[in-house]
Amino acid sequence: MIIQVTGVNAVDYNMGLGDAIRIVRVDFIHGKVDVLPLPRDLWVDVPVSLPGRTEGITPGKLSQAYYYGSPGTIYYDGEDQSPGLLAKTLKLNFDLEVDHYLSVNTKIFRKIVDQIGGLEVTLPRDVYGHHKGERYVYLKAGTHHLDGEQAEMVARLRTWIGDFGRMENQSILLKALARKLLSPQGLKELPGLIDIYQEDVLMSFTPNQISKLICLAAEIDWEEDLTFVPFPEDMVEGDRVYDEAHDYNASVLIGDRNELRTLLLSFQVGIWP
Repeated sequence: MIIQVTGVNAVDYNMGLGDAIRIVRVDFIHGKVDVLPLPRDLWVDVPVSLPGRTEGITPGKLSQAYYYGSPGTIYYDGEDQSPGLLAKTLKLNFDLEVDHYLSVNTKIFRKIVDQIGGLEVTLPRDVYGHHKGERYVYLKAGTHHLDGEQAEMVARLRTWIGDFGRMENQSILLKALARKLLSPQGLKELPGLIDIYQEDVLMSFTPNQISKLICLAAEIDWEEDLTFVPFPEDMVEGDRVYDEAHDYNASVLIGDRNELRTLLLSFQVGIWP
């Protein structure tokens, strides 16, 4: 099962960019789960028209594919909304087939982290913020117990570390979240958490599918069976590209579409990593 997981930089789902994008491969036969991040600034073709600006295809960042599908933009009329357009974008550009999706906004992410008592993380480098042209240290490198607001800031800040540094911090948070949820106590509380938050999370799962995933979670050893795969940084390079939809030069990541397609297809079928 291929699951598209998105962290949305908004307090609701009416509008918002896909700031954190993960592709999760669930292997029910071997009881393995692999998680691959995708750079939000990856330059792609989005299968949507922007009236008066583009027709049929709109070039943009991967994060914008999620935004264009938001109900508040009125660009995309699919019932699957933002997750659906993001999935169609991944299919168009990389032939990646998404079976299910799950999206969490910043408000719900903070609530979930606080609900489980926070996250214990070890940050490999200082986390910087940016205010009025000056950078400042938000959290120093080392071990921290984060509440929901702090976890959100670590997931979003990318001053000096860029998109790849932020993706690394996001993976650290997700590992800590998985460690808690897959602990004996966490597994006991997991069904209750799903009951509390399933109405506040955009997802395509049926109750039966959720039950199957919970059963698999009970068999997962988070150290042995859960792998957070880093995106190969050497497959993309930074560039500036003219964004015709917004009439400005955008800072983006460019990669060879064929090479990226091969990589994601290998991930999808379990050949890589």
